[in-house]
Amino acid sequence: VDNMWRVGVIHELFKGEAFVLCTEDQRVKPALVELSHLKPVGVPVDALNKMEAEIAGKRKDNVELNEDPNPSVPDGNQNKMITSTPKMTNPTMNVVMMTPSLLLTANDEDLCIFARSGGGSRYLQTLVSPENKKLCEKMVTSILSTDPLRMMTNPVSCFLIQKLIGYFYILPKSQQSALLIPIKENFSKLSLSGYGYHVVEAAITNLGLEQRETFILELENRVMLLSLLKSKYGTFVAQACVPFLQPRTVTSLVNNLLGHVVELGCHPSGTFFIQQFLAQWGPSSIMDLLVEDILRHLRSLVHHPQGTYVVQALLKARVDYHHMAMVTKWMVTNMEAVCKDKAAVQAIRCLIYLLSDKIMENMETQCSKLLDQMVNKLTDSAQQSRPLIIQASCHPVGHMLVVGLTKMGKKMGTDSRRRMLEMMMTYRSVLMADTHGCVVINNLQ
Repeated sequence: VDNMWRVGVIHELFKGEAFVLCTEDQRVKPALVELSHLKPVGVPVDALNKMEAEIAGKRKDNVELNEDPNPSVPDGNQNKMITSTPKMTNPTMNVVMMTPSLLLTANDEDLCIFARSGGGSRYLQTLVSPENKKLCEKMVTSILSTDPLRMMTNPVSCFLIQKLIGYFYILPKSQQSALLIPIKENFSKLSLSGYGYHVVEAAITNLGLEQRETFILELENRVMLLSLLKSKYGTFVAQACVPFLQPRTVTSLVNNLLGHVVELGCHPSGTFFIQQFLAQWGPSSIMDLLVEDILRHLRSLVHHPQGTYVVQALLKARVDYHHMAMVTKWMVTNMEAVCKDKAAVQAIRCLIYLLSDKIMENMETQCSKLLDQMVNKLTDSAQQSRPLIIQASCHPVGHMLVVGLTKMGKKMGTDSRRRMLEMMMTYRSVLMADTHGCVVINNLQ
């Protein structure tokens, strides 16, 4: 270290220290420098060096000079810098000290290093706007001229690219096309990356119809589709495509999903795509084959913590009597298992509330009869010492089903309502002696 003052640029501030790059001497390596050893850029370098030389002369007997031909700055206690910004008065602030004018003159590699730092990425994102069109073009040029894939999969710079894609329209057509090339070529790698998927998701959400379609068509590849849906990152990319799908792609998706409904519906990542796909396209006749596939596998889905939400999404998408009657019939047939399983109770409660809404809207007696079927099954005591409704009322999960039914009392048939209330009163002492049974009784009052 030669104890010389130099002009440098602060890339990021830490507590009491700054990460500084020397701009005038490439031999000096980037280093952490104590804030007390930084001066504002307006201070003349020559004057500081002259002052340093005078001080060194007075301490000549105590100072040992190192004539290393390749000076470096390994230690903040031995190195001093003139920074491109005024000295910070609050050293605890972790902010980037860089001006737009300096960014415009920075070389591409330095700008990318800056963007891959936490503070640098956040600062650059604040500058992305139509008012800074030239600077945005400079950022894109720097990204494309270095390693765009690395920038897109970096934990912090990926968000800068995401922001730039949001302002895609301010970039020249040539830059737009150039920025899309690495995204298209690395679609799978980026979509499955914990950070790269943000870039692909932004492209699908913000680009125009023609540019977006390039990415959406990737879903028509069965292998690509399944890999995305089974990935906790890729599923977000697939979900981003759903609102923009064309009928052709919907048909392809239905065909590719057949035979995989249970696997994906119960998958912690895939289930969210299936639910959104049903919510968006469920009412369409294009989805009939997929809906039939779900209805054939109710047992596997209804009793699964994720699969139950697929059944609920189907019920909300197909609110016609035909589909609700099919699900009701299955629930009634398997009521003993349903009322003791948390996931299944969630599904049947969803069905009960949807039937209630239909009755309120259209005063449909058919939907009221479906509620009656559930009550009749629960109150049937022919083969049991205690009716199923009493067993369910004392069950940690089943009592929520009974509470749901009691709230619908006025919407079911008179005979079913009377039968249910009479049975509750008959077993009132049993219910009052049970914690969960008390909840049911209190809900009746």
